[in-house]
Amino acid sequence: MLLVNLRKGLNVRRFHTEPLIREDTNGHHSANVAALVLWLMHPTMPSAELLRACVLHDVAEYETGDMPAQMKWDNPLFHRELHKTEEALWQEVKWDSPTSPLSSDELNILKFCDSMDCGLKVIEEARMGNTILIDILHRILLKIEDALASCPLDSQFQPRANKLVAACWEQYHDFNRK
Repeated sequence: MLLVNLRKGLNVRRFHTEPLIREDTNGHHSANVAALVLWLMHPTMPSAELLRACVLHDVAEYETGDMPAQMKWDNPLFHRELHKTEEALWQEVKWDSPTSPLSSDELNILKFCDSMDCGLKVIEEARMGNTILIDILHRILLKIEDALASCPLDSQFQPRANKLVAACWEQYHDFNRK
């Protein structure tokens, strides 16, 4: 993969359908996902493959664009086709997909941290006064809870994940009381 394409993928704007106070890119998001993985797994060190997936998991969006999460949630067929397209893009440049070497536990951690970063971004925006996104926080927290119920994290990480989700729900309720 050309370095320029990696950089293009990390520069894709996130939340492009919503007004933001502070712009978010895949690069910001990827670093935040990696930081969440490090926090969640501490003191265990995540594998190099998991950290690679944190950094590269959305890079193919330089070709497909950032699709709003609700589009993927509400249209599973579309989501599968988008995933196939992104996989084909990785094959085209003769790189393995960032998620291909991950174990199912690592994939669950990546998905949790990927989704959680979205929720934390919404909380940051709301703290700065942008409460337009609060509905997204509600939907993402419900999705995270469903995912944790159907695919729980390793028992050493689950309690920390549950505390973070509970703290985010508290923030959600605080914003709704205002």
